[in-house]
Amino acid sequence: MARSKLLSDEEKLKRIHQATFETLLQYGFSKTSLEDIARLAGMSRSSLYLHYKNKNDIVVSTIEATLQERLVRAKEIINGNDALSVKLYNIIDIWFLELWSLAYESLHRDELFTLKDNLLYQTKNKADLEFKTLLNSLFKDKELAEIIFFAIKGYQTDVPSNRVLQKRIKTLIDRLLG
Repeated sequence: MARSKLLSDEEKLKRIHQATFETLLQYGFSKTSLEDIARLAGMSRSSLYLHYKNKNDIVVSTIEATLQERLVRAKEIINGNDALSVKLYNIIDIWFLELWSLAYESLHRDELFTLKDNLLYQTKNKADLEFKTLLNSLFKDKELAEIIFFAIKGYQTDVPSNRVLQKRIKTLIDRLLG
């Protein structure tokens, strides 16, 4: 009789994070339940409590894990051989546009966009600092990094479509870096 493979804690957390991300996009924060997350992760609800206190804890952990993965990808781009403008666009794509697109296309986008202001306030601040650090390491110019950072933040205030946000960012990069 073959034994089923036991998952490591790391694999369990990855499943939980993926399930949480998918259920948030599908149901929004308020309608996502621990039961939804557990079912999609292929585990019991009580198993979730072995790793997390509550739904808020799971969501924060999921977003932090997502940002860590994106940070690794962005650092690889910075260390690559592409032109500066290509590096900048690819970092912005990883850090903002990929997630923006997913949230924007969700039926629950309004709730997802305000989630970062409420539940994810500290995580958002940490992510902003990480992004500024990426820009500083890319340009070695703190003022230019700040200008780009605040321009991108400003481009998001009217909650544009992903296409519009991409166009704004491309225009910024083209005008700044020629």
